[in-house]
Amino acid sequence: MREERHMTAGLLRAWGGLALLLALAAPGALAASSKWADEREIYREAVRLIKTGQFDLYYHIKRSLRDYPLYDYLRYTELIHRLERFNKSEMVDYLEEFKGRPVALSLRQHWLRHLADQEDWRTFADYYSPEVADKELACLYGRSLQKTGREGQLMQWAQRMWLAPQSQPDACNPVFHRWRELGGMTSELAWQRFELAIKSGEFKLAKYLRTLLAEDDQPYAEPLKKIQQRPEYILQTDRFWDDTPRMQDIILYGVVALSRYRAQEAFNVLKQYQRTHDFDEAALEAAWVEVGIMLSLTSQAPVPAKSLPAKPHKHPRLMEAQLRNALRQEDWQRLPKQIAQLPAELQGTPRWRYWTARGLAASDAGAEQARAEDSFAALAQERNFYGFLSAELLGQDYSFLNETRDPPEWDVTAVAEKPGLERALELFALGERTLARMEWYAASSKLSAAEAEAAAVLALRHGWRKAAIQTLIDAEAWNVLDSRFPLAYESLFNHLSQRARIPLAWGLAIARQESAFMPDAKSPSGALGIMQIMPATARQLASKTKFGFSRNSSLLELSRNIALGVEYLGQLLRRFDNNRVLASAAYNAGPNRVEDWAQSWLAPSLPVDVWVEAIPYTETRNYVQSVLTFSSIYSYRMDEPRPLFREHEKAAFGELRLVSSPASGRGGEDI
Repeated sequence: MREERHMTAGLLRAWGGLALLLALAAPGALAASSKWADEREIYREAVRLIKTGQFDLYYHIKRSLRDYPLYDYLRYTELIHRLERFNKSEMVDYLEEFKGRPVALSLRQHWLRHLADQEDWRTFADYYSPEVADKELACLYGRSLQKTGREGQLMQWAQRMWLAPQSQPDACNPVFHRWRELGGMTSELAWQRFELAIKSGEFKLAKYLRTLLAEDDQPYAEPLKKIQQRPEYILQTDRFWDDTPRMQDIILYGVVALSRYRAQEAFNVLKQYQRTHDFDEAALEAAWVEVGIMLSLTSQAPVPAKSLPAKPHKHPRLMEAQLRNALRQEDWQRLPKQIAQLPAELQGTPRWRYWTARGLAASDAGAEQARAEDSFAALAQERNFYGFLSAELLGQDYSFLNETRDPPEWDVTAVAEKPGLERALELFALGERTLARMEWYAASSKLSAAEAEAAAVLALRHGWRKAAIQTLIDAEAWNVLDSRFPLAYESLFNHLSQRARIPLAWGLAIARQESAFMPDAKSPSGALGIMQIMPATARQLASKTKFGFSRNSSLLELSRNIALGVEYLGQLLRRFDNNRVLASAAYNAGPNRVEDWAQSWLAPSLPVDVWVEAIPYTETRNYVQSVLTFSSIYSYRMDEPRPLFREHEKAAFGELRLVSSPASGRGGEDI
């Protein structure tokens, strides 16, 4: 069999098509093991032959791939390109044989589309599964229910599909039409979807939905739209005199929206509306909580709990916001007492243990100072933002808790032979990254801790950093820092970081936080690549630098993405006087917003640890804490000085006489 494969590979090399040359240059190909090199070349050509309809030649070379890990994918490719030749029982047998595997899920999608084209609605309805997560197929499922007379199911399904903030595919239109004919549409459902569309900024959809609103609801459509576009519109109280439930909901929505950037005005106007409207008690309380949080986070003055109509002890998020207000006032005396009122699970997190100790350390009482020192000493043994801060206060080295692991080679070989991981690595070598991830995570979830560590080593050998990192996170192997914080693309990062004049460890930390070194990463907001660059940012950078940028997809090119990302970091670093704290916040939240904070209620006169803790956006606060912590870990890995804050960075803030990591240790990645 091996000789047959070598002969086939030699024949293909003799043919030497352009497709083969391009395939060999696929991402990951050079990093892949040579074990399947010949078969991989044959597989690429076999796929090409299927797609071009050259089945006689395909069947000739197919035999040489029986032992290849992706033989099933070859069968899958053949199936989806010749669906009309396979009957239902053959397809069902294949789906059952490979149940739970990515190849089966993808095949089901193709088969369902084929069934819809053939108008075989009964088979479609029987074999549709929501796990395919495709909106158009979901609409076609509704069509299949309609065509097969399952109108009870149709009514439920159509309502779920209807209540979406975005436009649904055109395939849903006949389903919605029938649903409405059967009386599924109500005035309440029409309003609910209109409200969803407005709040999501889908104004084109909302314009259509407005035509479906009941006559009684028409007067509320325009006020809701205006508030979404300009929350300050809610300050015109004479326009919101109506005391109906619809108007009450609009008022509370508008006040909360206004509080996100004009919290004091939101507080004042909600007090005014409370006197003139009979709000639902729970809804009013929820609004006061959101207004109270933003007021506490942004007010320059103390915000006593008694000044808020909401009951803080029932709302931990509000309690934490008030604690951050106390921190900005540097009210160390009342801080430990306030923290003691938090739920026990929050009090025990590194975050609030640290701030309890900071409050106790400011006391004149020797006993409380001793308690603070004990707390700092305990925290300093931990590897997180607050542990590093505590070590800094005590003048100690950070506790990195690194466990250098070197799994036996036979362990690495053993996991490499696990079918799921082997398929994943071959797909990765072929540049099929989405399918590769699906195969890898399905297989790695079943590994023991020792196997996970060996699998991480294997992934790194193939240049697959994201898989190594995620596998160790899933296995809770927190102390294997060499694999969890790989020096990814080190030469490229080093060269480009020097050119952009940024610290290498910081650039690596940003990439690790943004994408875990995933070159094809795409965020819901549109950020792309390892450094998660927004296309608008890339265009600005391209216009001011020598970096070319013509289309969004070019941001997925590794070197271009890193070059643009570190260049942007360099610009931010110089804009914020070489201060990584402010520049990190700006990379996440935007530079203009960070400058606004620094010029108003989040003044740099605060100690640096207080400034970071008082960042109003939870995402940005955690982001800055993680990036600074990761940067210290990367400095440790490169045997460089590794302080959380450089001296000039601390000096830019208020005096830290004593001198975030995940907010509570619940969820997310431990460091």
